[in-house]
Amino acid sequence: MGTSVLVNTTLKDYSMPNAKKLYNQALACEEAGDIEDAIQFYKSSIELDPSFVKSYQNLGSLYSRLGNRKDAYNLFLKASDISPSSETFFNLAVEEYKTDNIENAILHLKKSLEFDKRYINAHLLLANAYERSGKEEKTEIYLQNSYKINPKNKVVLSALIFFYYERNRYDETLKIIDEYSTHFPE
Repeated sequence: MGTSVLVNTTLKDYSMPNAKKLYNQALACEEAGDIEDAIQFYKSSIELDPSFVKSYQNLGSLYSRLGNRKDAYNLFLKASDISPSSETFFNLAVEEYKTDNIENAILHLKKSLEFDKRYINAHLLLANAYERSGKEEKTEIYLQNSYKINPKNKVVLSALIFFYYERNRYDETLKIIDEYSTHFPE
């Protein structure tokens, strides 16, 4: 009976725990500031289990922080191919936004929202992307969406204050400043 279990077990059954261990080692190295080892552990985790999305995501984030946009983007693209999600499309959009590829960033942010309509970071980045594109109405829509999702979010309130102020909409500016002061009486 024990033999049949071993015979029917595939290499895939063993790869996930080992890939996860390598991933955890990468996290520990990254936290300790040992970036080179973290990169190697993430790469080893991916080699062992090419479907382990967390390793792609974290290695992509690490590369992004190091300024290696091309590799970061490719890792996020691979992650979104393996397991499309709000987070994978958001990460793609962030890299596109950072490289001024605003149209593609907008497309991927909208994809991100297809998976999670309440993903506030996607709404906020969409507002920024539309502002950079000169689309004021859409900027306001996504800022308002962010506000509806979380009216007590410091970033959302700050963004609305600046948005209204820069457009000389002082009554709305003061309303949001009052809300901000109520929630964050620093």
